[in-house]
Amino acid sequence: SGLAAGSTDLSISNVETLRMDNVGTNGALQMDNLAVTSMRFDSGAASTETITLTDIASTINTFSFLGAGTADADLLFDAVTFDYDVTATQAAATITVNNGGATADDISIGKLDMNRIEAITITATEIGAAAADQLTIAEIEADHTTDIVVSANGELVLSDLDTALLDTLDLSAADDGATVTNLRLYADALTVTMGDGNDVVISTENNNAATMTIDLGTGKTAVQLVAGYE
Repeated sequence: SGLAAGSTDLSISNVETLRMDNVGTNGALQMDNLAVTSMRFDSGAASTETITLTDIASTINTFSFLGAGTADADLLFDAVTFDYDVTATQAAATITVNNGGATADDISIGKLDMNRIEAITITATEIGAAAADQLTIAEIEADHTTDIVVSANGELVLSDLDTALLDTLDLSAADDGATVTNLRLYADALTVTMGDGNDVVISTENNNAATMTIDLGTGKTAVQLVAGYE
């Protein structure tokens, strides 16, 4: 099904979790009068659609991306734009990713675009253990975020990080290695902490004033700096 943000706001009260199930097209949801405490996004047939949540209240800061619990399934989750209805930054948002109690294979999430949040914590479990299995997040765009922490019980791929104020990227709890394929915008002083696996960080930020400090962890870490960004 699809979503459209109509001229009249929806109104929901006395509901803890708003569940987005089987959204098959791009769409928007006006969140002004939705008094929920958390949101859940179910896996679907693709990760190419974008769900836009407009005017989110600052009290909604817990999100989950959940599979149906089918073992060895490839999970696909839509991209989500989180548009908070606040002018000040909010302290934190948490995102949980799993397959509802069974180990999946690949887990793929589209772009996560989140404004007005200072710290984002992503906890992913039930990623497949085969060599080709991984959690892939297509992009994280977060204009006001200074800290991102990602833990994963399998291999982690962050395809694109567009985070102008990011000064802390903690991937130390990515158990089977982490790959950041395009770290393209971050603060002038960034600390990256890696974990026990084999890790790769590719930075395309072309800023001579910026410094990056990397804690290599106990695994092997490759760092590549690519000139020519913008």
